[in-house]
Amino acid sequence: MANTGVHGSSRVRVRWRFGENTRLTLGPVLAGDTVLVTDAEGVLHALDAASGCERWRHRHDAAAAGVAAGGRWVFVESDGDLWSHDRQTGEIADGAFSELNGRPVQVHGDVLLLQRSGRLGAADIPSMAEIFTTGEHVLNAPVAVAEGVVVAADRYEGNVSTGGLRAFDAATGRSLWSVESDDFEDAESEPVAIPPFHPVAAHGRVWVAAVRGSTWDDEEEWSRCELAGYDLRTGELSFRRAVGPAMGGPCCAVAVAGDLVFVVTAETDAPADYLTAFDTGASSLAVELTAVDVARSAVAWSQPLPDLPVGAPVVADDVVHTFTRDGTVLGHDVASGATRWSHVVDEPPGASVEREWGEGVTEEPPRLVSGAGLLFVQTATGLLALEPPQTS
Repeated sequence: MANTGVHGSSRVRVRWRFGENTRLTLGPVLAGDTVLVTDAEGVLHALDAASGCERWRHRHDAAAAGVAAGGRWVFVESDGDLWSHDRQTGEIADGAFSELNGRPVQVHGDVLLLQRSGRLGAADIPSMAEIFTTGEHVLNAPVAVAEGVVVAADRYEGNVSTGGLRAFDAATGRSLWSVESDDFEDAESEPVAIPPFHPVAAHGRVWVAAVRGSTWDDEEEWSRCELAGYDLRTGELSFRRAVGPAMGGPCCAVAVAGDLVFVVTAETDAPADYLTAFDTGASSLAVELTAVDVARSAVAWSQPLPDLPVGAPVVADDVVHTFTRDGTVLGHDVASGATRWSHVVDEPPGASVEREWGEGVTEEPPRLVSGAGLLFVQTATGLLALEPPQTS
């Protein structure tokens, strides 16, 4: 059921709300004029983006492990099976992708990108045929696609892998280059870690928030987050800029708008560490949203956040939006960093990723998606369509 009304900040209108007594999983997916959400009972809900009214629903055998949408299709993995729904009607296409399996990651043009047993796969949507499956394991998270190159974050799993980047040819899946956290130690032997957050491509580079820190034999512990840009075609580290507090680490993936790259950092207790909303206990650590002008290699502005973010910032209509685990949604002006508006939702977001033993780290899906002048915010049990105030 969709409910309308005004809540929280008087400047932000809640156009509608969906969900009351069920636990939502994953995060919202926008497909044209339809918003898709999944619940713990295995139900996929397709909602009209403008009104919140349910267009169709389909109950799968288990909670969805991944959802992606493109063109006329909605792709869902449930209980190890890959399903394709017609976006308008919800009907399942018989036989479509019956020979494929995997967790939908995203759609790029006519290509469906998948997680297949920890490896990156690609399938051609019109022909429903497999294109490739890589030989290397990658993180279960969105990937960066640009200039014929696909870049994925490396898996983050204890002694097996401690993060990095892997680049592949978008047409064949051939490995082009890789960056491992242990590969990059500068002249002072400062260890560098690339946390398990998805990369973003812009300006011929792949952008991540990395973290450097002291080693076990240093007299004093230290840690510092930095924005790192790697050449899209070679993997060469071609940009570095320290951001955030003196003893800090990254909290999520970055976001890009023009020459600005947005990084969220927080104070950390351990060197070369990162923080996430649901792996970190309540604290009063300082959290900052920083905009870096990569054309000038300078910090454009920095603003405090009330808590750790859930997912990466989302940029739309010259505003960078964040959703923090205390339930605060903020809109900052892209150019100046000024707070345009804030809104506290009626309940905070809930943890969505359920990890099995030995599966390694998995990136939490975003709880924000923007489209049609609205900002869709997913809490633990509901989806809200926020109508931000119009500013001149």
